[in-house]
Amino acid sequence: MKPKNQLPLSLAIRIGAQRRPQVIRSMAEYIERSPHCTMSGSCALGAAYEEGFPIYSIDHTWKCIHPVTNINSFVDITITSLNDNFKWSREQIAAWLESIGL
Repeated sequence: MKPKNQLPLSLAIRIGAQRRPQVIRSMAEYIERSPHCTMSGSCALGAAYEEGFPIYSIDHTWKCIHPVTNINSFVDITITSLNDNFKWSREQIAAWLESIGL
C-alpha cells in the first residue's frame, strides 16, 4: 500500500508532528497555499506531508474501519475526521495507523 522506499505513514506523522503544533482543518490550506504555507501548525496529514510523505498516494484503495464510528471509510478521510472532528492528537492517529499496518 505505501509507496516503495517510503516511511510508513504513521512514522511520517510522528516525525512531522515534531516540527509544529497541531491545528484543526488545515489540509485545505496546504493545498491552496502549498508550497509556501505560512500556517503556524499542521494537521495529521500535514505533518506527514511536511515529512515528505506523498499524501497524494493515499488513494481510495486505502480503506479502513473508522476507529470511533466503526464505519467503513478511506484512510485519508478517517485521518482528517480523527484530527478535526474527534480532536485526536497526531500521536494517537499515528498509533492507530501503526496498529493497522500503516
